[in-house]
Amino acid sequence: MKFFAAYPSSPDHISISIEETEKTNSSHIQFATWRSTFGAGRLIDQSVLPEIAKADGLICDVSVPNENVFFEIGFAIGKMKPIIPIVNTSVQDAGDYLRKIGLLDNVGQIRYENSADLVYQLQSHAVNGAIFAEPNFEVSRQPLLVLDSLRRNEFSTKLISAVKDLVKFYRTVDPQEEYRLSTRAAWELVNESSAVVVSVYDTTRTDHLFHNIRAAFLAGLAIGLDKECTILVDPNANKPLDFIDVCQTIKHPDDIREAVSELVPKLYQRQLGGTGKTRAKNKRLISQVSVGSNAAENEMRDLEDYFVETHHFKNALEGRGRLVVGRKGAGKTAIFWRVRDISRRKNNELVLDLKPDGYQLRKFKEQLVSLLAVGTKEHTLTAFWEYIIYCEIVHKVLETDYKRLYGRDPKLTPILDDLSELRSVLFEAREGDFSERMMGLIKDINDKFYLRHGRDGSTALQTSEVTELLYATDIHTIQNSVLSYLETRDRTLLLVDNIDKGWGAHGVDPDDVLIVSTLIDALRKVERKAAKNKANLDWLLFLRNDVFELLVDQQNDRGKDGKIVVDWDSEAALQQVIEERIRSSTLARTGKSVGWADISVPTIESLGSIAWLTKRSLMRPRYLIQLVDECIGHADVCGHERIEVEDLKAGFRNFSQDVIGNTSFEMRDISPSSEDAIYALIGLGRKTTLGTIKDALTKEGYGDHLDEIVDLFFWFAVLGASSPNGEEKYIYDYRYDQKLISKMRARADGDEEEIFINHAFAEGLDCVDLI
Repeated sequence: MKFFAAYPSSPDHISISIEETEKTNSSHIQFATWRSTFGAGRLIDQSVLPEIAKADGLICDVSVPNENVFFEIGFAIGKMKPIIPIVNTSVQDAGDYLRKIGLLDNVGQIRYENSADLVYQLQSHAVNGAIFAEPNFEVSRQPLLVLDSLRRNEFSTKLISAVKDLVKFYRTVDPQEEYRLSTRAAWELVNESSAVVVSVYDTTRTDHLFHNIRAAFLAGLAIGLDKECTILVDPNANKPLDFIDVCQTIKHPDDIREAVSELVPKLYQRQLGGTGKTRAKNKRLISQVSVGSNAAENEMRDLEDYFVETHHFKNALEGRGRLVVGRKGAGKTAIFWRVRDISRRKNNELVLDLKPDGYQLRKFKEQLVSLLAVGTKEHTLTAFWEYIIYCEIVHKVLETDYKRLYGRDPKLTPILDDLSELRSVLFEAREGDFSERMMGLIKDINDKFYLRHGRDGSTALQTSEVTELLYATDIHTIQNSVLSYLETRDRTLLLVDNIDKGWGAHGVDPDDVLIVSTLIDALRKVERKAAKNKANLDWLLFLRNDVFELLVDQQNDRGKDGKIVVDWDSEAALQQVIEERIRSSTLARTGKSVGWADISVPTIESLGSIAWLTKRSLMRPRYLIQLVDECIGHADVCGHERIEVEDLKAGFRNFSQDVIGNTSFEMRDISPSSEDAIYALIGLGRKTTLGTIKDALTKEGYGDHLDEIVDLFFWFAVLGASSPNGEEKYIYDYRYDQKLISKMRARADGDEEEIFINHAFAEGLDCVDLI
């Protein structure tokens, strides 16, 4: 067999080892390196991909992160080539980064010390087939895939805004939602897309290294699968040699829109060209099954086909609360989209869906909140949010209702005229989506402030001055015009999501809390004024409940708005989520409606197989969907007719490693001191004591934060405790009531308290389960 070798040119001892192995290799797996293949006068970047395409497979050194290597790996996987990841253990922390980024961390590796060791291990290595089965994916109804960034900057804000405006329906790889990108998730997302857009950042960007690795892998995978691929590059970024000629340098973020517009005709040509199926060679039932995306943002056009209408969804739809709170992955965003879509179908309802992004809110805090005088912050921020709400209502009315209603109703026409005049004043030259309009307003206030007071920071904005800078016209004129129109509608619904997504990875400060609490005050204020004008206005604010409980709930009187808690205390309801998705996908692809019993072994370890998975899903839909998808994928690539026990166990192992990484990232968002603390549990017994947990944390350097980290472990269901009747219980068994589980634990005897490590984490942490 003749493979091609992908490896970094530095550090030198990696390239020397691999090139020496090429010379002395006596194994059945021969390989060529780029250095020996491409002589003088040949363009390396134009020659690598053809060499990989004709090779029997790819040997890839992933000891250190390298964009060229991951681009080549993605391309090889797209071309259905076997890959053999190798790691040089003489490199410090070799391959450790894979645990954080997710890519290839659950793919078997050859770990070698030198060229002789690598030759020896290749001699006994059995070459498997491609790591995924032949693709058989339908292209999504959201056909464009976009790589987002961990911290939404001007570049990514302009990119998402341009995509929203020009393409409308798209999906994202969003590291803020799930920091780890598994190889399987990337494979499925790219397969289900017609085109992919990624960006390459320079070294000044937060998370630039891992972002660029994701970008390189997705781009290589897209090109390997013959998808349209656009690679946008920071002007000062190092362009990887392998794909330098297909990069588009973006000199200014305003140029991004043009680059996206050039992709749009190609995207639609793909859609019209009948590329609904990539390939359809495999007719096994397991190959026809899909459980969809575990992120509602990436399946909003398909949710209607399989959405499970829970009691919390019905409460949100019928306005029986104002704050929709739930854990990350509990299904809040799915409720957001379904409430929006159902409400929009009613002809005389006006629905606004506002999703500020992280960059926007961070700039809001840096550029506006920081300028405010301490005693006036709350009042001023409430006024700012109120102004934003009225502006967005004006924009929505003129976007959706003006053409439909103007001139047809003698009462509405003059009101619409007033609103049209207001828009030209309120938005001036600000265009784009909600994110860009809000950023434009913040920039206007800043520019006017600095023009008046300079940039020495000695002057703080007072409420009256902010009002002067903020209001382009009298607020009462805006209110009267907006409320006059809303009186004519049966109902106006404001949906606000992502407000807590902007909080950075270094903890939450009082200004973060103030941003949320003043938004709530502004929404209440607009609701009251609408009611006085006999206009029916409702609103829903979607929050992660870890943020809500730890922060917002500490403020007085927030509870009076009414919480709709999105939790899943019923295993049967969670299992129904999977049944509906299986039914929908198989009905569409085979014309037959099948269920879990048709695609899986019935039992494992004396439990029903779907119940076994549910108990390991942290009782969250996102995680159960991901877990089931891993099991289906493993069964498919192994050529099984159904999910076997080995597929359940292998899928669970992959899932556990992912959930560990993502939970570590979530914990860091709340408490920076807890970063990577979860890995201190490696190798412990699944049933242990509180003292043993504390000792393990102390050994790894977390001794100064023991109580805080242990509390977070319980909060995120990493740890559970023994109930009064001796049962293993986690916070989701108490409907995420932290006080209740704390009271239950209070009876225990200090460090001798009996503690459990959740199955979902114990597998990936190699905890010893003797229960």
